[in-house]
Amino acid sequence: MNIKELRRSNLQLLIKEYGNRQQLSNATNVDYAQLSQWLLPESNPSHRNIRDSSARRLEEITGKPKYWLDTDHKKETVIAVFDDEIPEGVIAIPEYSISFSAGNGKTTDIQEIDNSYPAYYRKDWFVKEKINPKKCRRFRVSGDSNDPYICDGNVILVNLAETNIIDGNFYAIRYGDDLRVKKLSKKIDGSVVLDSVNPHYPQEIISPVNLNELFQVIGRVRDKSGM
Repeated sequence: MNIKELRRSNLQLLIKEYGNRQQLSNATNVDYAQLSQWLLPESNPSHRNIRDSSARRLEEITGKPKYWLDTDHKKETVIAVFDDEIPEGVIAIPEYSISFSAGNGKTTDIQEIDNSYPAYYRKDWFVKEKINPKKCRRFRVSGDSNDPYICDGNVILVNLAETNIIDGNFYAIRYGDDLRVKKLSKKIDGSVVLDSVNPHYPQEIISPVNLNELFQVIGRVRDKSGM
């Protein structure tokens, strides 16, 4: 699959995540007609390729890592939950009893859930992404501020080792006594901007004065599962 086909295939994944083409258009402000032209087969005279600049912009808006549209994700997703023998080349990541609110947030302790099934990820995915699986935790999300990208009840994979903010990525954070999942970016003056996908939730800005006392990055969201 060449880069043009990969981007078109991954655009279809994005549309599925957001529900449909119109919802993706509404959430990203990318023109519906342009999305339609990107999805047309190359043999159609109205077809348009997704250019590099458009791919990077779409990744940033949707909170995807840079070059996400250029990657074959069939090799990167969670495999399954196994009841019996665990295949080679997979790594178990347990779920922890914490609900990172995508809404107003709530405080709770982080501890592994007893007698729960872990999810299994491909080892080669961690190697490719240069992630230490021992630093990863799975958490269930509550709230709708990132709907439809991260929905109420979804489970997110968080890399606790990634606490440096890369603009446009999603992070699990502590803000005061609240635990949240937000898209973060930094301003020139050192302020941190908290954005939500759901337009009903306003942008929040934490000033440099309040960062040390009120704010902590727990880890970067690297994967999510669920409807």
